[in-house]
Amino acid sequence: MWLRKMVEQVTGYYTGSVAVNSSSPYFPGEGEKTKALMVLGHDVDPMPPMTAAVIIYRDMKDTLRTQFSQQMDPFNFIENPPQTYYGTKWLEFSQREAKRWVERYNSYLDIAIPVIIVQYNQLFDPVQLQNHLLRISNHLHVPIKQSILHCLMQMAQLSPLLPKPLKASVDPYDLIPRLDLIRMQQAELRVIARLEDAHDKFKPRT
Repeated sequence: MWLRKMVEQVTGYYTGSVAVNSSSPYFPGEGEKTKALMVLGHDVDPMPPMTAAVIIYRDMKDTLRTQFSQQMDPFNFIENPPQTYYGTKWLEFSQREAKRWVERYNSYLDIAIPVIIVQYNQLFDPVQLQNHLLRISNHLHVPIKQSILHCLMQMAQLSPLLPKPLKASVDPYDLIPRLDLIRMQQAELRVIARLEDAHDKFKPRT
Protein backbone atom coordinates (compact mmCIF):
# COMPACT_ATOMS: atom_id res chain seq x y z
CA MET A 1 0.00 0.00 0.00
CA TRP A 2 2.75 2.46 0.91
CA LEU A 3 4.57 1.70 -2.36
CA ARG A 4 1.43 2.77 -4.24
CA LYS A 5 1.43 6.06 -2.35
CA MET A 6 5.09 6.65 -3.21
CA VAL A 7 4.40 5.95 -6.90
CA GLU A 8 1.60 8.51 -6.77
CA GLN A 9 3.89 11.08 -5.16
CA VAL A 10 6.79 10.77 -7.60
CA THR A 11 4.67 10.56 -10.78
CA GLY A 12 1.73 12.81 -9.94
CA TYR A 13 -0.77 10.15 -11.06
CA TYR A 14 -3.36 8.36 -8.96
CA THR A 15 -3.23 4.61 -8.53
CA GLY A 16 -6.46 2.63 -8.49
CA SER A 17 -7.69 -0.65 -7.14
CA VAL A 18 -10.12 -3.37 -8.06
CA ALA A 19 -9.08 -5.62 -5.20
CA VAL A 20 -11.76 -7.18 -3.04
CA ASN A 21 -12.69 -5.01 -0.04
CA SER A 22 -10.44 -2.20 -1.25
CA SER A 23 -11.41 1.04 0.44
CA SER A 24 -9.06 3.68 1.74
CA PRO A 25 -9.42 7.44 2.27
CA TYR A 26 -5.71 7.78 1.50
CA PHE A 27 -6.15 6.81 -2.17
CA PRO A 28 -8.52 9.05 -4.19
CA GLY A 29 -8.24 6.60 -7.10
CA GLU A 30 -9.45 3.63 -5.06
CA GLY A 31 -11.94 1.57 -7.04
CA GLU A 32 -10.80 3.12 -10.33
CA LYS A 33 -9.54 0.79 -13.04
CA THR A 34 -9.59 2.82 -16.26
CA LYS A 35 -8.11 6.22 -15.35
CA ALA A 36 -5.27 5.26 -13.04
CA LEU A 37 -1.57 4.73 -13.64
CA MET A 38 -1.48 1.47 -11.68
CA VAL A 39 -4.23 -0.79 -10.41
CA LEU A 40 -3.99 -3.02 -7.35
CA GLY A 41 -5.47 -6.22 -8.68
CA HIS A 42 -5.08 -9.18 -6.34
CA ASP A 43 -8.22 -11.16 -5.50
CA VAL A 44 -9.67 -10.24 -8.89
CA ASP A 45 -10.77 -12.78 -11.48
CA PRO A 46 -10.67 -12.07 -14.33
CA MET A 47 -7.93 -9.46 -14.25
CA PRO A 48 -8.73 -6.07 -15.81
CA PRO A 49 -7.10 -5.20 -19.17
CA MET A 50 -3.46 -4.14 -18.72
CA THR A 51 -0.57 -3.09 -20.95
CA ALA A 52 2.13 -3.88 -18.37
CA ALA A 53 2.41 -5.38 -14.90
CA VAL A 54 4.48 -4.85 -11.77
CA ILE A 55 4.58 -7.96 -9.59
CA ILE A 56 5.56 -7.38 -5.98
CA TYR A 57 6.82 -10.64 -4.55
CA ARG A 58 6.90 -11.22 -0.82
CA ASP A 59 7.97 -14.34 1.05
CA MET A 60 4.81 -16.42 1.40
CA LYS A 61 5.36 -17.13 5.09
CA ASP A 62 5.48 -13.42 5.88
CA THR A 63 2.50 -12.75 3.64
CA LEU A 64 0.32 -15.35 5.33
CA ARG A 65 1.24 -14.20 8.84
CA THR A 66 0.45 -10.58 7.98
CA GLN A 67 -2.84 -11.53 6.31
CA PHE A 68 -3.83 -13.66 9.26
CA SER A 69 -3.17 -10.75 11.63
CA GLN A 70 -5.20 -8.36 9.48
CA GLN A 71 -8.32 -10.47 9.20
CA MET A 72 -10.03 -8.54 11.97
CA ASP A 73 -8.48 -5.15 11.21
CA PRO A 74 -6.97 -4.33 7.77
CA PHE A 75 -4.82 -1.63 9.36
CA ASN A 76 -3.48 -3.86 12.10
CA PHE A 77 0.31 -3.63 12.24
CA ILE A 78 0.75 -5.82 15.31
CA GLU A 79 0.94 -9.57 14.84
CA ASN A 80 -1.66 -11.74 16.51
CA PRO A 81 -0.76 -13.16 19.94
CA PRO A 82 0.88 -16.61 19.74
CA GLN A 83 -2.19 -18.38 21.12
CA THR A 84 -4.25 -17.41 18.06
CA TYR A 85 -2.17 -19.77 15.94
CA TYR A 86 -3.30 -22.82 17.88
CA GLY A 87 -6.43 -24.61 16.71
CA THR A 88 -7.90 -25.04 13.25
CA LYS A 89 -8.26 -21.40 12.12
CA TRP A 90 -4.57 -20.83 11.36
CA LEU A 91 -4.16 -24.27 9.78
CA GLU A 92 -7.15 -23.82 7.48
CA PHE A 93 -6.25 -20.21 6.67
CA SER A 94 -2.62 -20.93 5.79
CA GLN A 95 -3.47 -23.89 3.57
CA ARG A 96 -6.23 -22.02 1.76
CA GLU A 97 -4.37 -18.74 1.27
CA ALA A 98 -1.07 -20.37 0.28
CA LYS A 99 -2.86 -22.10 -2.58
CA ARG A 100 -4.56 -18.85 -3.59
CA TRP A 101 -1.30 -16.90 -3.67
CA VAL A 102 0.34 -19.51 -5.87
CA GLU A 103 -2.63 -19.29 -8.23
CA ARG A 104 -2.45 -15.47 -8.22
CA TYR A 105 1.22 -15.31 -9.16
CA ASN A 106 0.78 -17.90 -11.89
CA SER A 107 -2.22 -16.01 -13.29
CA TYR A 108 -0.15 -12.81 -13.44
CA LEU A 109 2.61 -14.59 -15.33
CA ASP A 110 0.16 -16.14 -17.78
CA ILE A 111 -0.86 -12.70 -19.06
CA ALA A 112 0.99 -11.89 -22.28
CA ILE A 113 2.27 -8.45 -21.25
CA PRO A 114 5.66 -7.10 -20.13
CA VAL A 115 6.27 -7.59 -16.41
CA ILE A 116 8.88 -6.55 -13.89
CA ILE A 117 9.43 -8.18 -10.52
CA VAL A 118 9.91 -6.16 -7.33
CA GLN A 119 11.18 -7.98 -4.26
CA TYR A 120 9.17 -6.76 -1.27
CA ASN A 121 12.01 -7.20 1.23
CA GLN A 122 14.20 -4.83 -0.82
CA LEU A 123 11.76 -1.94 -0.42
CA PHE A 124 12.92 -1.25 3.14
CA ASP A 125 16.35 -0.16 1.94
CA PRO A 126 16.23 3.49 0.71
CA VAL A 127 18.69 2.86 -2.12
CA GLN A 128 16.83 -0.22 -3.33
CA LEU A 129 13.50 1.59 -2.95
CA GLN A 130 14.71 4.45 -5.13
CA ASN A 131 15.97 2.00 -7.75
CA HIS A 132 12.64 0.20 -7.82
CA LEU A 133 10.67 3.45 -8.13
CA LEU A 134 12.85 4.35 -11.12
CA ARG A 135 12.35 0.88 -12.61
CA ILE A 136 8.59 1.16 -12.20
CA SER A 137 8.42 4.61 -13.78
CA ASN A 138 10.55 3.48 -16.72
CA HIS A 139 8.49 0.33 -17.11
CA LEU A 140 5.27 2.36 -17.23
CA HIS A 141 6.84 5.09 -19.41
CA VAL A 142 6.01 7.82 -16.92
CA PRO A 143 8.53 10.49 -15.83
CA ILE A 144 9.14 11.08 -12.15
CA LYS A 145 9.65 14.27 -10.17
CA GLN A 146 13.24 14.15 -8.97
CA SER A 147 12.78 16.72 -6.18
CA ILE A 148 9.91 14.72 -4.68
CA LEU A 149 11.84 11.47 -5.10
CA HIS A 150 14.75 12.97 -3.15
CA CYS A 151 12.38 14.10 -0.39
CA LEU A 152 10.77 10.66 -0.18
CA MET A 153 14.15 9.00 0.12
CA GLN A 154 14.85 11.12 3.19
CA MET A 155 11.56 9.96 4.68
CA ALA A 156 12.36 6.38 3.76
CA GLN A 157 15.09 6.43 6.39
CA LEU A 158 12.28 6.02 8.91
CA SER A 159 11.40 2.42 9.67
CA PRO A 160 8.02 1.56 8.09
CA LEU A 161 5.29 0.07 10.22
CA LEU A 162 5.68 -3.69 10.26
CA PRO A 163 4.00 -6.44 12.27
CA LYS A 164 5.90 -7.04 15.47
CA PRO A 165 7.67 -10.42 15.37
CA LEU A 166 6.51 -13.32 17.47
CA LYS A 167 8.58 -14.55 20.36
CA ALA A 168 11.54 -16.57 19.14
CA SER A 169 10.13 -19.71 20.77
CA VAL A 170 6.94 -19.58 18.67
CA ASP A 171 6.82 -20.37 14.96
CA PRO A 172 3.26 -20.73 13.60
CA TYR A 173 4.56 -22.93 10.80
CA ASP A 174 5.60 -25.54 13.35
CA LEU A 175 1.87 -26.03 13.89
CA ILE A 176 1.26 -27.06 10.27
CA PRO A 177 1.65 -30.77 9.38
CA ARG A 178 5.06 -31.31 7.85
CA LEU A 179 3.75 -32.75 4.58
CA ASP A 180 1.43 -29.77 4.06
CA LEU A 181 4.27 -27.37 4.79
CA ILE A 182 6.55 -29.14 2.29
CA ARG A 183 3.84 -28.90 -0.36
CA MET A 184 3.45 -25.17 0.31
CA GLN A 185 7.19 -24.64 0.02
CA GLN A 186 7.46 -26.65 -3.19
CA ALA A 187 4.58 -24.71 -4.77
CA GLU A 188 6.23 -21.44 -3.81
CA LEU A 189 9.56 -22.54 -5.28
CA ARG A 190 7.85 -23.24 -8.60
CA VAL A 191 6.37 -19.73 -8.53
CA ILE A 192 9.78 -18.22 -7.73
CA ALA A 193 11.29 -20.06 -10.69
CA ARG A 194 8.64 -18.59 -12.99
CA LEU A 195 9.16 -15.11 -11.53
CA GLU A 196 12.90 -15.34 -12.11
CA ASP A 197 12.30 -16.52 -15.66
CA ALA A 198 9.95 -13.60 -16.35
CA HIS A 199 12.41 -11.19 -14.75
CA ASP A 200 15.29 -12.42 -16.93
CA LYS A 201 13.33 -12.34 -20.17
CA PHE A 202 11.53 -9.03 -19.52
CA LYS A 203 9.25 -9.51 -22.49
CA PRO A 204 5.62 -10.51 -23.13
CA ARG A 205 4.79 -14.16 -22.71
CA THR A 206 3.05 -15.88 -25.60
